[in-house]
Amino acid sequence: MEFSRFAGKGRNFLKPNPTILILILADLATDHRCRKIAASVKRLGLVPVILCDKPVGGLGASWSGIDVRVLTRRSHYQGFLRALLEYLLRVTPILLTTSSPVWIIEDGTPLFWAALIGRMRGKRVIYDAREILLETPAIRSRPSRRLVWFLWLGLGEALCGPLLTVSPGFERHYRARNPRKQVRLLPNVPEAVAVPDKPPLTTPIRLIYQGA
Repeated sequence: MEFSRFAGKGRNFLKPNPTILILILADLATDHRCRKIAASVKRLGLVPVILCDKPVGGLGASWSGIDVRVLTRRSHYQGFLRALLEYLLRVTPILLTTSSPVWIIEDGTPLFWAALIGRMRGKRVIYDAREILLETPAIRSRPSRRLVWFLWLGLGEALCGPLLTVSPGFERHYRARNPRKQVRLLPNVPEAVAVPDKPPLTTPIRLIYQGA
């Protein structure tokens, strides 16, 4: 999974600061997409800085060498609204003062606020839409909650720059919602691993997957 194709034309917009901010409210301990994007940014010779809520579990060795800054005292799983408000309160002064030219928003929860500040400051804000938040059960079944998030996400998508997403179906969805905006497909590609030669599989297996 390489982010370089979507970072923009040329590298001039990254001068003089090569730092890329990545904003996310998720359990970072199990968020492989965020880690892969951060690693891809790092391979470009840039500096990924992840601004997140408190992870549920330990991050482990795979996150070593990546600057992860926890902005909340609790995970959003331990109280979503309180964690979100605390996150937005603490991330705001960072966004208002940072010289980082590119911000990647890794989920919809901080999207509108970050995109609004980014638009005011002339930053390049990229939304990585790896889910359709309005279709998740916690929002779809609650009309009032769905209306709030419909406005939050719609305004955020309008204010941000290009959108990335994970599957052709999601790509069609976001192109229909944002016909004038660049929407690009960046699939979740499994990491390369060495697989020894094995005989053909003869027993049933269960596949557990996430996404479209």
